[in-house]
Amino acid sequence: NDKKVKEDGADVLCAFIDKINDFGNKEDLKNKIQKRKYEAEREKPVDGGRMDIFILDRENQMAIVIENKIYASVSEKEDEKGVSISQLNKYEKYVIQKFPDFQKAFILLSYTDNEDDHKPFIYMDYNLLNDVLGKFESDDNILNDYRILLRSLVNNISDKEWLIKQTSNIDELDDLYDLQQIKTLTCGN
Repeated sequence: NDKKVKEDGADVLCAFIDKINDFGNKEDLKNKIQKRKYEAEREKPVDGGRMDIFILDRENQMAIVIENKIYASVSEKEDEKGVSISQLNKYEKYVIQKFPDFQKAFILLSYTDNEDDHKPFIYMDYNLLNDVLGKFESDDNILNDYRILLRSLVNNISDKEWLIKQTSNIDELDDLYDLQQIKTLTCGN
């Protein structure tokens, strides 16, 4: 079924959650998402790091962390006792301490499944995200531009000029993105 439906953030998030394997109580989480009481924050500062996406619903007691890794691995640093701690450990600790009674989901979105086991983070790849986003229509220029970038990542497109040309159809592109940053994010140069 290739029919696309009009994009709604809660529907996209539920479809994203639905694609994740090894996820307990998925239906309860999706029901909370559908109530549309959550707030999403990008680059949430947390104890020496930044969560890429932090979704919080205080009313329905739900917290979701999505860590996005493109051409990067999970960073690790030694704490004051010399123990190695990953950025994911920091994010998990923050959520557990601040929201102990909330339903929690920790998602590691990565280009390849070469990450070590980072439980409770559950791995999801960009192919699945691309499949989810492909089922929705949107008038949002930022989302549509992201789809082009995501498709290029999934299809291993390394032709930077082609990618820039594909994204140049959005009038506000210069206001929304730094083209050098797009080159760096998508091609690693």
